[in-house]
Amino acid sequence: MINIFRVVLIVTLGLTSGSAISESINSDSSSLCKDGISDYQQHKYRDATSKLKQAASKGCAEAAYYLGELERLSHTFMTQKSEQWYRQAAAGGDVYAMVRLADADICAGLGDCDIDKDEWFQKALDIALPKAKSGDVAAMDALYSVYGKMGDEDNAWYWLKKAAEHGNASSQYWVSHLIKNGYSFYWTDDGRMEDAIKWMRQSAEAGFPKAMVDLSYLYKDQDNLEKARYWVEQAGKTDYYVGIFNYGYSLYFGSEGMYKFSDDRKVEGFATIIALYRETNDNSLKGMLQRGREKLSADFLDAAEARAKDLLTDKPILYYDPKFGL
Repeated sequence: MINIFRVVLIVTLGLTSGSAISESINSDSSSLCKDGISDYQQHKYRDATSKLKQAASKGCAEAAYYLGELERLSHTFMTQKSEQWYRQAAAGGDVYAMVRLADADICAGLGDCDIDKDEWFQKALDIALPKAKSGDVAAMDALYSVYGKMGDEDNAWYWLKKAAEHGNASSQYWVSHLIKNGYSFYWTDDGRMEDAIKWMRQSAEAGFPKAMVDLSYLYKDQDNLEKARYWVEQAGKTDYYVGIFNYGYSLYFGSEGMYKFSDDRKVEGFATIIALYRETNDNSLKGMLQRGREKLSADFLDAAEARAKDLLTDKPILYYDPKFGL
């Protein structure tokens, strides 16, 4: 049987800043770190690496963590170089770096056994647990990853739920997903879905774009197209790649699409996809645009191209990848 709790843990959390659970840094380093993480979230990894290295050299633990992530993900496993970055981040108090080192089991893998996995987990708990107990929401959020990787589902769920109850939008989002996918006891499926929607709506209303997109799906599944369309539009106004794409795609397909938007907004939809491709150069959009251009009228394309010039010009497009992801 698939363990839903573990599946969700694999791809979650850490979307909020880690500054609350790592040591303070100077303003110059903080600015470089913030810019580097922004580039990381735009999938501009070369630019991100340059800025994050500068920030890490000035003492930003979170920058070192993301450098470890870039190195690890480029090889799909923990390398000595990624370990070095995680160790630097851990030395600066980054809890997620400690969990990475524990999860990789350095003693079994790379052979550097000065600190074993249990000690790394304990170091993470020593930092995050007191802060969480004193009301630090970012620390509560981090404890979900710590306890989850330790295999302690009860404590992981407790702190995730606690972070959600304290208003952490990312935690609210994942609480909703866990509930929807079978975690926690409910007498009825309707009661489960009602709670899943409640948490997803709280996250969306707090401004979390991923929740806006998924809330539109939940309302669609409930045949509430009016509310579903509302959240498609709200997500389309954000800087979230998937939210913007879903908005443009849904408008373009109009009444034939899953949300049944009015057909008089098709130009706006196609223009949104054109603008999204212009800003991201994402090849997955290129084929869709080419197929559209082959069958659309010249007047339609002219109108869409003209409209696209005014769209998405004032913000970077982010992917909202979790800090502690795959």
